[in-house]
Amino acid sequence: MAPEFQAETLAEKYRSFNKAVDDATSDPKFDIKCLNYDETDMVNLIRIEVASRRKNYDFILDVFKCQDMLYAFRAIKLSNWLIINDEYKHIINPVYIHKNLLPHMTLKAFNKLMLKIRLTLRDADRVDEFFYYLKDKDLKSALKWLPYCTVDLSEEIIQNFHEKITLSTLEKFRNESNCVYIYCKRNKYDYNNIFKALSILKVNNVEKYLNFLFDLIDASYSVDKLSAKSTKKLIKRCPHKTLNDFICFINIIHIPTLVKSFSGEEIKEFLIKHSQSKRHESLYKYDKLKYFVARLPLEDKLDLIKNVFIGKVKPVYSNESDLRNCTMIRCLTNMNNAYLWCEFLSFDDAFQELKRFIDVESNPAKKSFMLCTLLSSTHKNYAHIKVVLQYYVDSHLHEGFRFKTQFLQHVLHEINILKLEEDSWNLLSILFYSVGVYSKMDNSFPKYKPNPFIIIGRHRRSYGIRKLQSDDIFVNCIILYNIIHNNDIPEILLTKFKHATFKEFNNRITDEDKVKLFEFLFKILNSKLEKQDMKDINNFETIMLTIKNILQLFKDWNKNINDYPKILTKIQEFRIFFLHEKYDCSELDNLIKSMKLKLETEKSAIQPEDLCMNVLKMNNQDLFQLITKIYSSFRYNSKPMRRLFCKLRCYWNDSIATEFKRISLNTDKPNCDIPWGLLTEKEFLELLHKYFYTQEIDTASKEKNEIAKHLHLFRPCVSLETALNLSKDNEVQNFASSIHSLMYNMDPFKVCDIFIKLQYLFSSCKKTSLQKHCLKVALKRLNYEEKTNALKEMWKITDNKLSRFLVFQETLALLCEATDRQIIFHNWSVLSDFIDNLTDCEDSRFIKLLSYPKDIPNVILPEYCETVQRFFKTLTDITHFQEFTKKFMLDPEEKVKELHKTLTKKHCAFYWLEEYILDTSSEKVQMERYEKLLVPLLSDEKIILTEKQPFIEILRSLYRALDRKILHEKVVVPLAMFTDIQQRLEERLPFYENYVFITSGRLFLGYLRLLDKNSKQLTDPDEITHKTQIDFGVFCADYLDEEIEKHFPTIYMSFSDALTFLFHATDNQKEMHFIDAMLSRNPRAECFLTIIHDLPRKTYRTPEDILFCGILEKMRTHPSEEIRMLYSNYFIKTDSL
Repeated sequence: MAPEFQAETLAEKYRSFNKAVDDATSDPKFDIKCLNYDETDMVNLIRIEVASRRKNYDFILDVFKCQDMLYAFRAIKLSNWLIINDEYKHIINPVYIHKNLLPHMTLKAFNKLMLKIRLTLRDADRVDEFFYYLKDKDLKSALKWLPYCTVDLSEEIIQNFHEKITLSTLEKFRNESNCVYIYCKRNKYDYNNIFKALSILKVNNVEKYLNFLFDLIDASYSVDKLSAKSTKKLIKRCPHKTLNDFICFINIIHIPTLVKSFSGEEIKEFLIKHSQSKRHESLYKYDKLKYFVARLPLEDKLDLIKNVFIGKVKPVYSNESDLRNCTMIRCLTNMNNAYLWCEFLSFDDAFQELKRFIDVESNPAKKSFMLCTLLSSTHKNYAHIKVVLQYYVDSHLHEGFRFKTQFLQHVLHEINILKLEEDSWNLLSILFYSVGVYSKMDNSFPKYKPNPFIIIGRHRRSYGIRKLQSDDIFVNCIILYNIIHNNDIPEILLTKFKHATFKEFNNRITDEDKVKLFEFLFKILNSKLEKQDMKDINNFETIMLTIKNILQLFKDWNKNINDYPKILTKIQEFRIFFLHEKYDCSELDNLIKSMKLKLETEKSAIQPEDLCMNVLKMNNQDLFQLITKIYSSFRYNSKPMRRLFCKLRCYWNDSIATEFKRISLNTDKPNCDIPWGLLTEKEFLELLHKYFYTQEIDTASKEKNEIAKHLHLFRPCVSLETALNLSKDNEVQNFASSIHSLMYNMDPFKVCDIFIKLQYLFSSCKKTSLQKHCLKVALKRLNYEEKTNALKEMWKITDNKLSRFLVFQETLALLCEATDRQIIFHNWSVLSDFIDNLTDCEDSRFIKLLSYPKDIPNVILPEYCETVQRFFKTLTDITHFQEFTKKFMLDPEEKVKELHKTLTKKHCAFYWLEEYILDTSSEKVQMERYEKLLVPLLSDEKIILTEKQPFIEILRSLYRALDRKILHEKVVVPLAMFTDIQQRLEERLPFYENYVFITSGRLFLGYLRLLDKNSKQLTDPDEITHKTQIDFGVFCADYLDEEIEKHFPTIYMSFSDALTFLFHATDNQKEMHFIDAMLSRNPRAECFLTIIHDLPRKTYRTPEDILFCGILEKMRTHPSEEIRMLYSNYFIKTDSL
């Protein structure tokens, strides 16, 4: 047995321990013996350290299986070599771990080991093994391994299981993969998660981020605006992108930052290029255009401002790309406030232009904005500021109060008043007098609401960055100016002054001025505090506000309050009094904590364990003085000192730990606490024998309750069977928390016995949560056959309602989580037996659970619904059966009745039909439903020959849902069903009278075949849709050729109607790709005439815009004069302006 290290502090103990490990490792005679719980932690930990350094994997694996979490966790922490090295692949692989280690490990240790492997192992092929092994057992856990798998596997899994991947998992993907981008594309309709994923993609792959952001804007999503910092990073990380590449982000990007990154010539070309684009006309509004104009070459900038924005010279229309004309054509209707552009001129020019605008303006509000613009045009030149102030005093001193206040607030916001000369300050003082700042009457100054058009951000910060000042802004500024310039402050202003720390001026004034300003502010606050009477209840809020203001003043000016002992003592007195009177001082305490002040009253807030740990780090001898003082007041309801006990048991086992146990277990002190974690296994058994086996039940009840509540804290872990046996003859509720924790260590193959024991033990207090926890913990460690066998066994042996519900709930959860078909059918066979075994006397929660089959796998959903329907039929209350039948009715006879009932209504709505017929992965089931429902309709002469509209609506509902169900819900492609429908229609309907109806069916059948073919070859839904549209365009072009050859040229008109019906029925979003492919395949005039009437006149969807322009170009250059004429008639206006 190793002697205890002779060291005073915790750090010295660490050093001694490390030296002992080094000595043992280098000593060839040191023999690594098995762990012995009767020996000290120090001895066992040294063995684990040495075994790890010597790579003794047999010993380390044995430690993994031990019941003491300290030893198991330490071995796992030191096992990097075991995980990384390929020579131990036969151990660190999912099969060996789950079959050879898991059955003998505690669940906590197993979870820790799996986490360690996941965070350490970076061999992608080996990580793939773990993923494949866990995928069918626990998909949620398997997905956590995905960021470290091979790139191909990660992308494939995200493609298929994107809805189950969490954002925390997504953050861990490597930059070189497209995984985050694929996730974003697959979840673009999930509005809540998509923008969080975008922030990950921005860090992960900025190119993909911009591409996807482009898609969101294109799809009319409301995208958050980018900050200046984000914009700067994007531009820096995309140096190859030009200004034109950012045009699509113009409404969300931070434009002032954007324009700084490009030259004036680039901006000039950019403005010319997009001036005639209807899609970008928002760019030519003042709020965006001003930033671009500010960066133009000087000559072009002045020309635009003077001639276009202010002068409004008429444009000269020509074919040449001229900045003035191009911009003018776009801007003439947008520039209602021409005075705003004066800010870009030199001050003299701006002064003259704005005076002209002001003289003719009758609206006082607009005139006030013009005067604010005049001040902004000074660009902080204090000589020009003086001119503006003189002009305002001479010409506008008698403006309305609100407008003078607005101008004054703008002045104070724009300039640093401390830099004003005396003459300028006197002019400003005249304005202050005119708004009544020096009068005794309290004026209610309005909040500052600046004109948003004045902000150009060229030389100043945006208004949004600074907080708007309060109503006493004028008083504060006057006081500040007078203090800095050693002027007397009028008494009236001192009475109006509320509170301000002026911290924003900390870096703008000299050290001497800082002292003057701080002393002035401190003097005012100190005098306020001294006048307060703490015993007056009504003064509490005033006193607290004054104290907070004083502390905030010291914090803002980086002053040490300890240099002012009188005020510190005063604050302590107030705080002690208020705490004694039980006032809420939490806000004050937070401020004290943020300032790191150590008041005397703060010592009471330190937790006993923290205090002991701090002493242990400094000098362990002082700890003995605290034991009696603190530990004696440490009652049963307090949080156990686990960290402290762990350190004491490891490093001071024979000294302080022994003293702790002696004091706490002293029989003369009945109220002392039991030292959890300090007791060895032998001492713990003695404690149990003392309180549970020798004494009467009524005696020492307090100690019994404490032991029962904290059984899980002893080391090594108590067995679950021991806890259950102890709880039989005692208050079982006290054992609940311990049993809950000890379940992680139970034998999963004994879950049935434990489940039943828990049922009987806790039936009086109805602690079903323990049974539920027991099931979850046990099932996590069994394979799917062992799980279902255990559940079946529990279902047989229990007749308790709540217990049966828990077993059923877990079985249903296993079914919903399964992804492998074999496991799905195996779990369903068990669950279906359970449902058949249900009676009318079951727990009421069964009804709710069965009524909402949200996550039931599609492959067994029909059988599930039929089985549940049979059970609901047996219930006394028939309403459950009726409601379920209405939602998930699968009986064809019932569906036929509902369909005929719907057809008799004036307005047909077949919202249920598409789900019923299409939602199946079996073609056989689909055809059975089709033959029961739709075949009778196809044989009904009235519906098919006379009133075709109801059947057309049926087809519309089926067409509309098909793309989504095939691509996203993976249902069977209904080729056989639609082929049969088409054959029956062509047999019953006259061809020429029903050409549009029949042709649309043929076209849809062709589309369906192409969709089926591409969905088998590709995996990405967007790629499948894109490829299918192109193939369908080629198919339609060839089909039209055949129709013209077979019939006559003008048949294209009926063919166009059929095509229009099909696109409207399918709600197609990629029409442009189809049209482009169709025209490229067949350049004859009839093909162009087929689509020319239905082609959109304009498109704001940017990706299709290129195709749209290409289609228009094909029309414009077509050899047929008819096509060119129709192009001019329909599209020439959109094409030009």
